[in-house]
Amino acid sequence: MRHGEPLIGLLGLALALLAWLVPQDRIGYEVKFFLLGFAIAVICLAVGLFVWGLWHSRGKQKSLDELSEAISRAIRDLVNKPRTEPASMEVFAAELAEEYTRWCEGVDRILANTAYFTQSELLHFQRLGFILPIDMTRHPGADHTLAMPNMKLERL
Repeated sequence: MRHGEPLIGLLGLALALLAWLVPQDRIGYEVKFFLLGFAIAVICLAVGLFVWGLWHSRGKQKSLDELSEAISRAIRDLVNKPRTEPASMEVFAAELAEEYTRWCEGVDRILANTAYFTQSELLHFQRLGFILPIDMTRHPGADHTLAMPNMKLERL
């Protein structure tokens, strides 16, 4: 519940004031004690919801921080990976593909947390569709692998 905790707390406070301020000749002690008990329960509910909201938002922030770290890692380790000389481009392309696969698995693990992300967000990240070709290394495999994180970074 977002921002509803103060309203619930005010309702509990209003019930407590009602029980305190209404004269004895209007309502009996049983009703006053019931209203006070109910008011305390409502105030406890408001405090519980507030604490739960704080805990829940902390978990979401942690997931978003992990996602930010993954984006930074992709830029540093994949997109800006130092290029090798043309003779060893096959090795470079294989290492790049392996690092890309590991990075995708890490992001999939973060996005699979259904408490903070939807299945739609996970599928939008996983399924790329048509990949626009780029020419950065003059090696078809490496260029294709470099085009994929570019598209996935746009989707995050």
